[in-house]
Amino acid sequence: MAVWKLHSSKKHRALGYYFSLVRRLINPKGPFKKLYYADLYCGDGKCTIAETKVSYLTPTIYSVLRHGGKEGFDVCCFLNDINPENIQKIKINTSEYSGFIEDYSSKDANDYYRDVLKKILSDQFSIIYLDPSNHKELKWDTIKGISEHNSKYNGNIRRPELIINFMVYSMLQTINASKACKSKEAEEKCLSSINESLGTNEWENRAKKYKEEGYVLYYELALLYTFIEQLKKIGYMVPTPIEITSTSKENRVYYLIWAVNEAGYSIVENNMIPSIMSLMEKAQKENKIEVKKIKARKQGNGDITKYFK
Repeated sequence: MAVWKLHSSKKHRALGYYFSLVRRLINPKGPFKKLYYADLYCGDGKCTIAETKVSYLTPTIYSVLRHGGKEGFDVCCFLNDINPENIQKIKINTSEYSGFIEDYSSKDANDYYRDVLKKILSDQFSIIYLDPSNHKELKWDTIKGISEHNSKYNGNIRRPELIINFMVYSMLQTINASKACKSKEAEEKCLSSINESLGTNEWENRAKKYKEEGYVLYYELALLYTFIEQLKKIGYMVPTPIEITSTSKENRVYYLIWAVNEAGYSIVENNMIPSIMSLMEKAQKENKIEVKKIKARKQGNGDITKYFK
């Protein structure tokens, strides 16, 4: 079972809310009769929060499979994790929903996506969840390859919609590590993983520009906006990213990015994103209170009210 930091619960709340909206789109009498869903970094299907020791099913199981099954719409699910042990565990954790699962796999996500696309009808609603634990695990060529699986729908191009965990934290760590390199060649080799994730090295020029303009987080912003521009170039619309910050220091750990089709962009940007931001604000406050409770218990303080001031 995966152990996550408290801030991960915010990501799971955001995903749960999104999936609750998606379920309304699937209707046997409507244009989208089936939901195709692929989680390419699925883990074992359960999550334990390190600080609270609370365990729960991940949104893939709880929101897509469990609630989707109860509501009776057709789901075709693909679950992949490069760790075979995780796949054996998620088979157990999803056993009662096996009728909705098309395939379990333990391949590299950058290879497995091709297997998924062969089985997805391009005119149906499909979501591919890309949740690597490090930016090095997801190549830009994979995202571009997914975008090329498309068809026309009501005059618009429909592609699989993406939910991407944009690992800005591990990218920033890589940039910091590159500064210790003793040669230009070594530095370029260190930074190559970022270029492979973004599909370009344009972020370096953008970072220089942002630094000259006085931005404090010039590297972070350069990475984020370069990635967004790359998504737009391959046909996606990108609503406002959701920041996932650490509970104590409130540093950005990653961004949740939705890459959507033009037809649904305004609904996502104007309705869903504001609701999720409000949800994130509430979750952050609740998480801070939880941290204070934990601190109080460790100090043996029976009266914890003073920690909420």
